[in-house]
Formats: sequence, C-alpha cells, structure tokens
Amino acid sequence: MDQKDNQVIKHILDYWFIPSDWDRHTRTSPEATKRYFQGGQEVDQYIIHNFSFLFDQIQNNQLEHWKKDHNGRLAYIIACDQFSRNAFRNSAKQYDYDKYALALCDEITANQEMYNAYKYFERQFIILPYMHSENLQHQQKCLDLAEQVSQDAEKSNLPDVAKAFKQVVQYGKAHMEAIVKFGRYPSRNKVLGRESTQEEIDYINNGGHW
Repeated sequence: MDQKDNQVIKHILDYWFIPSDWDRHTRTSPEATKRYFQGGQEVDQYIIHNFSFLFDQIQNNQLEHWKKDHNGRLAYIIACDQFSRNAFRNSAKQYDYDKYALALCDEITANQEMYNAYKYFERQFIILPYMHSENLQHQQKCLDLAEQVSQDAEKSNLPDVAKAFKQVVQYGKAHMEAIVKFGRYPSRNKVLGRESTQEEIDYINNGGHW
C-alpha cells in the first residue's frame, strides 16, 4: 500500500461514511442514508467523476493488494458493489463487479476475527453483496448475517443498530422471495437482455421491485 492507495481508500470511505464524526458502530447516520438511497444524479455524477478509474483497475487485478488491508477491503467492496451501480446505472455493466465483491465478502466472513473487526454499519456493506446476488445460498447468508447483527445489537442495547439491521432482514426476505420464485431478479431482465416470462411481467406490473 503506497500513499496514493491510502489516499484513494480514504476518499472512498470519507465520501461514503458521512458525517466525519459518525462512529459507524452505535448509531445510524441520516446523512449517509440519504446519500445511499436518495442521492440520485448528484451522487452518480460525483462517483463517475471521482472513482471511475477504479473499475478498470479492479478488472485488471490491479487492486489485489487492497485485500490485505482492513480499510482497503471495505473500500474495494464499496467500489464493486455500490459505486458500480451509481457509475453504470441503467446499464448491464453495473452488475459486472458483483463477483469481485462477493469473493472478498466470502473471504472476510469466513474469518470471524477479520469480520468482527468491522463496525456494524461497515458490516452492512459486507452483507449487501449477498442480497444483490441471484444465488439462493447468498440470499440466505445475507439473512443470517443481518439477523446476527440485529441480535447482537439488541443484547448490547444498541437500538439504532438493531432497528437498521431488522430493516436489512426485511428487505433481504423480500429479495429472497423473488429469487425463490423466479431464480433471478425480474427487474434486471431488460437491461441484461433476458426475456421475461409472463409471470415475471405480471410481477413487475403489480409492483414487484426486484
């Protein structure tokens, strides 16, 4: 890890985990939540302008050394699983980096000491790649990990964390229902060039999100 790597990693984490005094472990951040889910074009353009160079580096295995660093791993996953969706919105390319995120998430979650070293709201982004996967085992892993955080938070009297991860479980179950029923996310069919079944068309037309 050289100085440039550390600067880029810091930029990723500072941008994603706001405000600067958020401890990422005991409480939610309304500012961060707004950026994640209501950022819109402003967030997309910021990520495109500041982080697009990362995607070629990821595909060319030029950021493998980040996986040996605590913050580097987290930044790598956020780039692959989150920034890709902003940078390539409405394009099939937004899903090209999921496999890189999942491989690293598997490595982290297989090492309990490594996984536990991440704060609760950092772990959220180690869990979400499993929710984004169209693999049923990944879906179950998402639920298991999120439920464990929620239970741990309740035992530690951290109500904000418990509530947030119960919501992750709720959304995870909704995602999993789509995978159980269709074996994939119907909402992705058009952008991925997949032909939808009538059942999938009905699902989307009746308000199905995934």
